[in-house]
Amino acid sequence: MESKAEKELERKLKQLDNELPWIFSDENTLNSVRTATNEVKKFDLSTIDFGDICQKIAVGINIAALLFPSINVFKRTFPLANLAKVFVELGKALESNNKAIEENKRHQRVQRTDIRSEANAFEKGLVTINAHLSVLRKAPEGVTEKLDFDITDSECVNFLQKLQGKTKSFIFAKDMESARKAGEYVNLYFRIAILRTVLLWQVYCIKRIIEVDRSGVQNIWEALVQSQKTDLEMLRLVTVAHFEKTMFLTVFHPNKNKNFLLFLRIQEYEIPCIAQDCRFTSQVHVIRSSNAPDVSLEMPSFHGSKCIVGTKEPTDACLCKFNPVQYRKLDNVFYITSSQGSKRYVCMSENGTCFSQKEEPGEEGQWKLVRLEDTSGGSPHFILSRLKLPCMFLCMDSIHNFSVIAGTRDLEKVKACGVWDILDL
Repeated sequence: MESKAEKELERKLKQLDNELPWIFSDENTLNSVRTATNEVKKFDLSTIDFGDICQKIAVGINIAALLFPSINVFKRTFPLANLAKVFVELGKALESNNKAIEENKRHQRVQRTDIRSEANAFEKGLVTINAHLSVLRKAPEGVTEKLDFDITDSECVNFLQKLQGKTKSFIFAKDMESARKAGEYVNLYFRIAILRTVLLWQVYCIKRIIEVDRSGVQNIWEALVQSQKTDLEMLRLVTVAHFEKTMFLTVFHPNKNKNFLLFLRIQEYEIPCIAQDCRFTSQVHVIRSSNAPDVSLEMPSFHGSKCIVGTKEPTDACLCKFNPVQYRKLDNVFYITSSQGSKRYVCMSENGTCFSQKEEPGEEGQWKLVRLEDTSGGSPHFILSRLKLPCMFLCMDSIHNFSVIAGTRDLEKVKACGVWDILDL
């Protein structure tokens, strides 16, 4: 049985759909908007999860982007009122899912800090505004001006900048604990950013109805534009891969950071992901040391050998493939397997010793692959770390003219002999 909120949402969407032909003369645009509204209609408030809510918000933003340029003087304001109501219902659903998100144990360390208390205060303020909007039928001038102040208040912007600064202070650190903290601040940032974006769009719809020629509309629009710029700066900070961020890039997994992942879904952004590159995953490769280009990783099979070595005389035992681990593509987690003869997997023991085995391994044989940005225009370099031992990096060492492949946590050593080229064959 449909709830009252679901009936209200369905009614508003139906009204919006009926009004669309009055706005769009272009049939293609009209069909695009109708397709988007149909997506929002597939919406069960009783069972929907947080990710689905964010998906509907993304569709709502798409509708707004198509709708606003097509209404020049806003003689017909009903579509905006209905779209505002759609955002309100989505915001209410967002709030109801808040507790489930906050139960995530990954945030416990941040929750005990002053900055987490600040975040809770801002989050509560944004949710309160959303609750106010949910009962708003007509938007008096004084109300919308107050909403303008609350949402675009410099304190909220400054807090997001503070979170970005905290992330920067940890993201370049050389210890794993700081790298994990950076990930927690990233999640916190995008949680607040998601709420703020939804509310800004709600208020923008309302203001466009009653303030056709006034500065309030422009102020909200500028806040939306600036918010997008700030969020993109944060996204670049997280995703642009340089060696100085090795620790962070190794321990930060998008699939394990829900708010970051949901932000990508809402804004429909894509991030660099080599595991989703079918050409890369279907190709046969050779793993070669960047600092000693004449040495390649080898899985010799003579006499049942299980060792992993470096060789200056490449053989078929150097040929390998990168097979994405199921459900971990976005995290760039792979099995590294031989491509010749019987399949064998590259693994690493607790002490860093590398070996191969025939049975599909668990996390001891799963590798986080980080592709470093190349500023010189040449081929990209890579860093490999065992998933179960975060920041235990695959490295090549030379002992008595013999190249040994093993794990190390020493970043200086990684920089000297733990950066790799992955060559296509």
